[in-house]
Amino acid sequence: MIYALASLVYFLTLGFFDAPLVLWWIGAVIAEYFLGFPLWIMDTTVVLGLIFSIASLRTLLVSRPIMRVMKKINLVPQISETERQAIEAGTAWVEKEFFSGVPNLKSILSQPMPTLNDEEKTFLDNQ
Repeated sequence: MIYALASLVYFLTLGFFDAPLVLWWIGAVIAEYFLGFPLWIMDTTVVLGLIFSIASLRTLLVSRPIMRVMKKINLVPQISETERQAIEAGTAWVEKEFFSGVPNLKSILSQPMPTLNDEEKTFLDNQ
């Protein structure tokens, strides 16, 4: 019972501090050991932990096959014309800093100010 309680506290602490995945699966294997889980469950946890913790393995064994299936059954949404224009427009300039939640004022002030071309100036002058 004490191991179950210790495991609960451990996992709640990991969640509270937004711990990396590797700490979750190491903790899971340790908890499984002390709680008397069969060896095959611990082995499965280790294998799944490695697959999901190593980005190249995760891409090869999980993400790519899922994306293939999603494309085959048309679950991948098409990019709208508005989204395409936004992507082709370039960078997010300083909005990226504002929406990050912790804007870096030095980074914002170091960005060059955009200028209007003649066509844009004429348009604004005649409004």
